[in-house]
This record gives sequence, structure tokens and C-alpha cells, in this order.
Amino acid sequence: MLALVEISLRATPCRRCCSETNYGKHSLGKNGYSCIGAVVGATFPSEGQKLRTLMPNAIILAPGVGSQGGTIKNLLINFGQEIKGVIIPVSRAITYNISDLTISLGKYQAIIRENVENFVSNLELVKNVER
Repeated sequence: MLALVEISLRATPCRRCCSETNYGKHSLGKNGYSCIGAVVGATFPSEGQKLRTLMPNAIILAPGVGSQGGTIKNLLINFGQEIKGVIIPVSRAITYNISDLTISLGKYQAIIRENVENFVSNLELVKNVER
């Protein structure tokens, strides 16, 4: 995946340049996404909406949910109810909230599993409330 950085190219933001020239149109996969991708923080809902409009076939990495203050609700604002074509890394929210460093591996695995299940439940709950 080609990662794009918000830089100016002839005074035009890179994201706009890529969308106007339709980079990646010849590399659409079976699910309709291209090899062009972007990173948009979950803490910036308006930027996510703009980018999805400009680059409807891009895979988007949306970091910042949990520890950095981004919310599932922001992701729904950015990308709609289905949140398709979006990768949501939540590793810090799942693994870093364990304060007891002396717990067993089994206990650690159980906590991680519970945190993942809670994240999925919260995602589904928010999606259902927003409908």
C-alpha cells in the first residue's frame, strides 16, 4: 500500500492530487479498494469525511481510538455505519490498561480476550444506537 503524507505538491494537498488523478483505479481488488491508502486519525472526524469523499476506494488507517481520545462515534461520523475499508488499530486500548505486571500468562490472555470482546460489543452498541 502506498502511504500518503499530507504534503503539498504544486500547492495542492497530496490527498486531493491523488483523488483527482484517480491513482489506484487500475489496481482495484475484488472488494473495490485500491492500492492507495491514507492515515486519518479517529480524533479528526471532519478530515475523515473529506478524505473518504475524495478517495472512496482507499483503504484508510484510523488510529487514535481509545488511549488517544478517538471514539467509535467519530469513526461512524467519518466512515458511516459499516466502517468499510477502514483499519482501526486499538492495540494500546486493549493491551496497555493492565497495571499488575505479575499476573500469569493465562490471566493476561484472559484480560486481552475480555478487552477485545468489550471493544467489539461497544462497536456494535454504538452502531445500533446511531441507526
